[in-house]
Amino acid sequence: MGDTADAVFPPPPPPGAQPRSGLVPIVVGLGIVTLFEVFFVGMAISGLLHDDWLRVFVGVGLTVGAVLLAIATGRKLTNQIRTTPLLSDIRSGAGALDLDRSRGLLRAELGAWSVLSATLVVAGAGVLLGWGELPMGHGQDLFLPVSFVALAVAGAASTIAGWATTRGMLQLSPQEIVYRGRWRGWSVPWSSVEAVATLDQPREDSGAHLMLRVVGQDPRLVKADESDVGAYATYWLLDYYLRHPEHRDELADQRAVERLRSGEVITKQGWISRA
Repeated sequence: MGDTADAVFPPPPPPGAQPRSGLVPIVVGLGIVTLFEVFFVGMAISGLLHDDWLRVFVGVGLTVGAVLLAIATGRKLTNQIRTTPLLSDIRSGAGALDLDRSRGLLRAELGAWSVLSATLVVAGAGVLLGWGELPMGHGQDLFLPVSFVALAVAGAASTIAGWATTRGMLQLSPQEIVYRGRWRGWSVPWSSVEAVATLDQPREDSGAHLMLRVVGQDPRLVKADESDVGAYATYWLLDYYLRHPEHRDELADQRAVERLRSGEVITKQGWISRA
């Protein structure tokens, strides 16, 4: 089996508007990262000039961590606008189709938070113990170190949770849809789903979310940018098998993968093409 699909997938029909270009968030994100990188590199250089090795360590650590986070963010942005899905994150068998969380994304996050956690812990301890000086305002000498440690713990925990739920992030069987989020998951039978839709504004945190409207219940959200299958292909896959219950038995074997590869899950009804 090849690593990519044969078909090109258009964006899903958005709720009431044309899909926004993926170039804008990429440019904005790169601009923000560049500003931070300039500041962190400047901190490291300042530390070298003043023989302040705490400042050097923190500056270099934050620079490396920010680059790795930028790589992870870039992977997500790519998955939001990916028109040709990568099939390496798809597994079929055992009665269901599994879409795994991107290992490339998690490797970048793991590297970033490993570096940032060590850097932030040392920064917090260094300020409290007087190992050196960091650029901070008056009265922040206690607040910032505690914040550094809390941020390091939260980031590391999120990455660990991601690794724990890598396999089968989204599982489609002939009977139900199962989603394993980093912190919580859900399952819902196909018969209870009314529609698949995109969101104008992603909820909970940054990312491309798809929404399943469920009869008599709150909507279910899917972070479709965390799989290299891509948000577009994930939408069309869910949409197709919602519209065609007579074909859901394909989800139990290789036929669903072949249908996705050929682009036969794309339906033109309600499709608004990108301008």
